[in-house]
Amino acid sequence: FNLCPKLTSVTIPNSVTEIGNYAFDGCTALETITIPNSVTKIGFSAFHECTALTNVTLSNKLETIETSTFYGCTSLKNITIPNSVKTIESQAFENCTSLESVTFSQGLESIQNYAFRSCTSLKQITIPNSVETIGNDAFRESGLESITIPNSVTAMGERAFYECSELQQAQIGNGVTEIKEHTFYRCIEMTTLTLGDHVETIGQRAFSGCSELTAVNIPNSVITLENDAFSFCHRLSSVVIGNGVQVIGDYAFHECDDLVNLVIGNNVKTLGVNAFYGCRVLKTVKIPNSVETIGNCAFLQCNNLVQVNIGSGVTQIGYGAFAGNSKLTSITSNAVTPPSFVIDENWSQFNYNVYDQATLYVPEGSITAYSNAEVWKDFTNIQAILDHIQGDVNLDGEVNIADVNTLIDIILSGSGNMQGDVNGDGELNIADVNAVIDIILRH
Repeated sequence: FNLCPKLTSVTIPNSVTEIGNYAFDGCTALETITIPNSVTKIGFSAFHECTALTNVTLSNKLETIETSTFYGCTSLKNITIPNSVKTIESQAFENCTSLESVTFSQGLESIQNYAFRSCTSLKQITIPNSVETIGNDAFRESGLESITIPNSVTAMGERAFYECSELQQAQIGNGVTEIKEHTFYRCIEMTTLTLGDHVETIGQRAFSGCSELTAVNIPNSVITLENDAFSFCHRLSSVVIGNGVQVIGDYAFHECDDLVNLVIGNNVKTLGVNAFYGCRVLKTVKIPNSVETIGNCAFLQCNNLVQVNIGSGVTQIGYGAFAGNSKLTSITSNAVTPPSFVIDENWSQFNYNVYDQATLYVPEGSITAYSNAEVWKDFTNIQAILDHIQGDVNLDGEVNIADVNTLIDIILSGSGNMQGDVNGDGELNIADVNAVIDIILRH
């Protein structure tokens, strides 16, 4: 019946056990089909582009829905997958643009590549606990609004939810160990993300362009954040990177415009090139002692950055790592041996005003070494790191009303002395005064 455009209905008798490849392909007037339980196999593209097909009842003896079986059935609104089906093959329901409801069987094990791509009316699905594999592009450009990946899923393909522009929530189960490249790329309405406790790798651009995502907690199981993993997540304000992460890839958080709370885990060794480039409201950065290398332009154009604390393990800082940050007033380098800089004649390491404006704090026995080291020697105010009592703004070893008065003077003078940033939020204001008063009252 291939390419029978006037065929509107068909009755398949119980004697039929198999429907062949392309059997009803292009039957554009076919509206309804009931496949009897005698049928054990439907060939690939059997109902390909049956654009008027609205109702389908499947045999409960099917084990596989073959490649492109219902591809382009643009009028199909719902489908129930029988319990006998274990695999939905590639492109099985791709471009079924009116498909609103899919009921999956409890025996389903695999949803393969492009299976539901461009099903733009499909808003909600429940993936059963029997599913182990979700293929590449499986739900790409679909209309899903939320997705929960059950713990049974151990493999999730590249671009599985690519440009699901209405997806608001995603929860990844504990069976997934790798979120591959572009998995949730440009899910522009996503606000909430929950990662499973067994994820080890977050791939390139896995969440890039999720512009409404506001917070992410990366579990301790994650070892690698690949390039651009969360780039262009413009509303991302809070990032907590777990203690398992060793590498933060190039451009990993590039242009996360609203990022203000950043916690970098204690096992990170490398901050990639442009890793936090363009995080324009970030005010304070604490780089843990585990970090050895800060990549080129890692914190370029973090325009509101005022405080940087560089861990003791850093040995090399790339060119332009802190360039474009004219508000820096406090830089602490905990390394006994001054970290070396990668020099490029086209890049400065810090804005020129920072060398006079900021105080550079270094280990007490290393002042001479920093005063003679390339780049570091350009700072006009190099001081020793001293043990500091929280709230001791005037550095007299006590916390009392004198510190409140000193802090008020700092705020009113606009000197930008970050010694007064008692609560560590990168700002000097009444909140810091209240923090000092709280410390006094507690003691």
